[in-house]
Amino acid sequence: MSQARLLEMRAESYQNRVRIAPHEQLMLSDEEAIEYRASVPWKYTILKFLKWLRIREKSDLVIARISVALFAYMSIHFYVPSSLYIYVVCICFTAPAIFTTAILRLRHGRTDQKKRLLITGGICTYVIACLLADCFSTRPSYPHQPNTHSKYYIASLLHNSEAILPHYSHSLVQLTKELGPSNVYVSIYENDSKDLTPTLLHKLDGNLRKLGVRTKIVTAKRSEQESRKNRIERLSAYRNLAMAPLNDELHGKLDGIPFEKVIWINDILFESSTVHQLLNTEGGQFDQACAMDYCWLGFYDTWVMRDADGKTTRPFWPYFKAEQDQKAVQAGLPVPVNACWNGLTAFDARWFSNTTISPNETMPFLTSALTLNPPPIFRADSLDVPATVPLTFRNSDLCFSSESLLSSLDMHRIARPYRPRIYVNPNLVVAYDKPNYFLYRSMMRWSVVGPWRHFWQYWIEHRLFGFALHVLGRVDPCTDVFMPNWVPRSPSKGPNIDSS
Repeated sequence: MSQARLLEMRAESYQNRVRIAPHEQLMLSDEEAIEYRASVPWKYTILKFLKWLRIREKSDLVIARISVALFAYMSIHFYVPSSLYIYVVCICFTAPAIFTTAILRLRHGRTDQKKRLLITGGICTYVIACLLADCFSTRPSYPHQPNTHSKYYIASLLHNSEAILPHYSHSLVQLTKELGPSNVYVSIYENDSKDLTPTLLHKLDGNLRKLGVRTKIVTAKRSEQESRKNRIERLSAYRNLAMAPLNDELHGKLDGIPFEKVIWINDILFESSTVHQLLNTEGGQFDQACAMDYCWLGFYDTWVMRDADGKTTRPFWPYFKAEQDQKAVQAGLPVPVNACWNGLTAFDARWFSNTTISPNETMPFLTSALTLNPPPIFRADSLDVPATVPLTFRNSDLCFSSESLLSSLDMHRIARPYRPRIYVNPNLVVAYDKPNYFLYRSMMRWSVVGPWRHFWQYWIEHRLFGFALHVLGRVDPCTDVFMPNWVPRSPSKGPNIDSS
């Protein structure tokens, strides 16, 4: 067979294997040439991968199929696909499964498993080390012994909350036990639920009363007059109804002792320990403190929260735009903000009380509420609806915004020239459904997720998404409207109360 024919046959064979791309010429001599189709890299890679699959063991293909199924299940369960689920499946299932099959093959005399044993064995060792670290790690504990001199007013607004109420009720009952049943008053307002929320609340009311907790749990139907109001007006009215017993029935005190904190709990999943940590934010010396609430995208309450410069925040870590705030989040320290709510928030009760309280004797905390004159206080500054103490929830005549934001805004208007001590505690996680609660409170804190979390948060969320949101992010129309109301961020933190 001539050399030319041999080269032609090789070219034909190559053309049959890869049937793509434009014709190219293979020069056989100065005068002879044959045409063939050249390889395209991605097509060649796919062909090699398919050939590799054909020679895989059946057990490998089973592992691959199960891994894909697990990823699909997690994507559906947590509402959206994520590289986190690929990472968790590969680290926690795929690698251990391949490691196990490789050991079994070695026992049957196979000698081609050393490379996969080395790689998957290293991954399995890392997973075991992380599990041991999580099992023996110690988290800071917070005292659960009730302080007989501290009184707490707990308020909630619920609607169609059947899905979260079993967990909510368990945590609330546990919290009242730890704070002391005689130290707590619980006020819950529910309206127009279509599910079993009223029934479950009736059961919760009975359980709390058995413990000796004083309660006012109301289930109601929306009136025709309320139906004509917009959503913010209705929510404001309902929140004010939930707060009404504080002054109308209790006159700001429980057993003759002024309330120390007002705790607002939305329709969230939470733990009693989360509330204790919230109350311990900055040693309890705050006007308002908030947890962090999460949805599938990330941080949820971006409509309400404003940083210490009056700007909106981002759903992606580290949430804030100012470098000093980002450093506080990275260090797990409370972040000063202008406004927050975030599903779980606590206030210095003096903001909601109509009773004159001697702060030096009953609540010697360094908050802006300490500087207030005896209530009632009325601040009409021509900027918006007058701000008052006791605080009331309201809507705004200037801009469509949440009643939760406006309560913090009114604290600034009342406290001026002092700056209210409002903080977000980035360590505290709450959520509105079980998948996101498990994801952000548990899975994201696993040691084994550490490498992914570091890469994703620092390099993707912070740098890539942060830049994209900076360029393309929506502008809240209320940001500029409310800017004159905020007391400016202090250049340095004094020993007592932040001042402008």
